Amino acid sequence: MGSDLEQQEKRIADLERELRVQTDRARNALAKCDALQRENAQLANLYVSSYRLYQSLVPTDVVDVIQEIVINLVGSEEFAVYELASRDDVLALLGSFGLDPEAVHTELSALPAPAREAIEKNQVVTFSAARDGVLACVPLRRGDRVTGAIVIYSLLEHKPGLERLDHELFELLATHAAPALHCSRLNAREAALSAVGQIDHSVS
Repeated sequence: MGSDLEQQEKRIADLERELRVQTDRARNALAKCDALQRENAQLANLYVSSYRLYQSLVPTDVVDVIQEIVINLVGSEEFAVYELASRDDVLALLGSFGLDPEAVHTELSALPAPAREAIEKNQVVTFSAARDGVLACVPLRRGDRVTGAIVIYSLLEHKPGLERLDHELFELLATHAAPALHCSRLNAREAALSAVGQIDHSVS
């Protein structure tokens, strides 16, 4: 009788161990599924973001898309979008969020050192904690030339830090934002010239 009881207890212990193993496997499988779903969603976000940049044919719309990406996908509550003016040491503020536009710097030399160095070296820089008030700086490139930058100062309160998708979004913005802005300006110029031509033709 005692032997039968010991065997049953051993059998129960074996079943409990097997249950724990299967439960862990199920959890791991669910975690992998969740990770794949997140990755698919992230790839979709990257595709949609790239498409929307080039879909916008008006410069202000391109800037709006850039800001929406930084606000909604990166999750920033304080940032500025700059363009280098005809003089490389002068910045034009294209847009900002969470900042007083009158307090935003318009000279490259006045930017915090991490942002200035990122622009000068043409490198995306990110920090796990803000350095000199800067959390990330994304130079905007057209070819090999830096034509602007996005300077991110802080994230939304519920977001603890930058993630892998954020870095992919930064690379997308660094590569595609400036060309999309340039294309939209060419389109706007062509539309203006076309309108002038139509006016001249109707007058004549």
